[in-house]
Amino acid sequence: MLTGKTASGVVIALVLVGAASGASLVDVHIIPPAPTEQDVLTVYASGFMPQDGGYVEQTDLVLLGTSVNLGLYFKYTYGIQLPTPWSYAQEIGSLNAGTYQLTVRTFGEVNPNLNDTFQTSFTVIPEPTSGSLLLGGLILARKLSSQRSRAMSPIEDGNNS
Repeated sequence: MLTGKTASGVVIALVLVGAASGASLVDVHIIPPAPTEQDVLTVYASGFMPQDGGYVEQTDLVLLGTSVNLGLYFKYTYGIQLPTPWSYAQEIGSLNAGTYQLTVRTFGEVNPNLNDTFQTSFTVIPEPTSGSLLLGGLILARKLSSQRSRAMSPIEDGNNS
């Protein structure tokens, strides 16, 4: 059986471990879920921070080729040492068609080193170009014109006078 003093020591040890662990990442995804070249993309990240009263104080966004890297730097105010859910959305703009690697990292002021990393990938779908739309329209117009001219041709009844 634990004495009151030992139980208190255990609670304090758990609080200190929680505070040192920093913000964790549970989910990272792109909004909209199936982006095109014309969409403005947003990175959505969520997880748990070691205490309430924390927030993302600074971000570091780097777009390099097909890599998207987002660093989230947390600031903690005095609060209850209890894991608290958090979420953050960072607009990154429009991207060219292709497959991208997304890495989100969290850093905290209690532990300024890396706290957590979440990696995923997403694909930006190309928009149909106006040239391909024009070509599709011409093909459809020619097909309709051909059907119309066949319907208007005289019917041969064998009476050629």
